[in-house]
Amino acid sequence: MADVTSRPRRLVGDIGATNARFALADDEGHVERIRVLACDDYPSIEDALAVYLAEDGLKILPREAALAVASPVMSDAITLTNHPWSFTISGLRHHFALDRLRPARSRRACRSRRSRAIPGR
Repeated sequence: MADVTSRPRRLVGDIGATNARFALADDEGHVERIRVLACDDYPSIEDALAVYLAEDGLKILPREAALAVASPVMSDAITLTNHPWSFTISGLRHHFALDRLRPARSRRACRSRRSRAIPGR
């Protein structure tokens, strides 16, 4: 497996109601440092991300991030639909000195919501 610590990399994550999944990915698609953190163990997404990034004493922190969230992404402010966490894209970018942060609505959240809305499913 490629050594992500020596290459440019991005933080990728999937934030749900129960767990926050984080990993680092390089430009070639190699993924390392996959971790699953229980959302209820952290008061905020910033706290969970700080713990994840502090693990293993990373020398080079990611400058870009992509997060799938259980929420519509329609403005700077994001409030998860199934967990009390909320954050702003600009605030998270500033807090972690990210050049770019791309949030997207989790497909899993969309499927779950659609299943509840369709009778018989």
